[in-house]
Amino acid sequence: MSDLPIPAILTGASAHALPEVSPQSAQLSAPVATTAPLISPASMMADLSPSEQIIAGLVRNGYAVVPDYLPPRLAGALRREAIRRDRRHEFALAAIGREDQRQQDASVRRDRTCWLTGDSPAQQALHADLEQLRQGINRALFLGLFDLEAHFAIYHPGAFYRRHLDAFQGNNARIVSMVLYLNPGWVPADGGCLRLWPSPRARRPAFDVAPVSGTLVCFLSEQIPHEVLPAFSDRLSIACWFRRNMTTAERTDPPVTG
Repeated sequence: MSDLPIPAILTGASAHALPEVSPQSAQLSAPVATTAPLISPASMMADLSPSEQIIAGLVRNGYAVVPDYLPPRLAGALRREAIRRDRRHEFALAAIGREDQRQQDASVRRDRTCWLTGDSPAQQALHADLEQLRQGINRALFLGLFDLEAHFAIYHPGAFYRRHLDAFQGNNARIVSMVLYLNPGWVPADGGCLRLWPSPRARRPAFDVAPVSGTLVCFLSEQIPHEVLPAFSDRLSIACWFRRNMTTAERTDPPVTG
């Protein structure tokens, strides 16, 4: 992968110079187009390994889509765990913003989430795989990815998440965002596609991604706006972020507990 040119958006100086938009600001300029092409992920760089596809996509476009990234057995185990935890009422309505500005706003997002804590074999297998991916991205792109945070997300019929960036105003720790889908037998009538835009100021979306089980979508958190279109059947996924270390003289990252 060393022959791929690394654009300015992947260098530290340029990334910090770009404007950051908080996830709660659904007030990003409304796109002119109301539809976007539904891509066929299998046609995207299929001659490369999954990690190579991700690295190449981040370099060239700021995003990558890899079908069948999760083996069916692991995807099935994670799906069953999500359903089981939801039945035990471990999911909560998702919020927007951070710290003292954190709030629930049904006009922006209506999904329910449950954080992954690594306390099941399926979660541990997923974490081990993503740890290898984190190390591979760091070796290729020098992004300083430090750790992972992740949660299950359930979108019941009618739920959505309006256009946003995975970046907070000020100190944003999230560098690379990922979504892994857990929906076997998905059909277009189920809805819930992920819509990506090529840049924060883009007025036309790039494409939609079907939430088919096993598919991985990966993109630069501060660069690529995205939206979850309304679901018409239950839609399960795992949202993940590779983070930079935000430790300062006043604050330890991650926070010291216990």
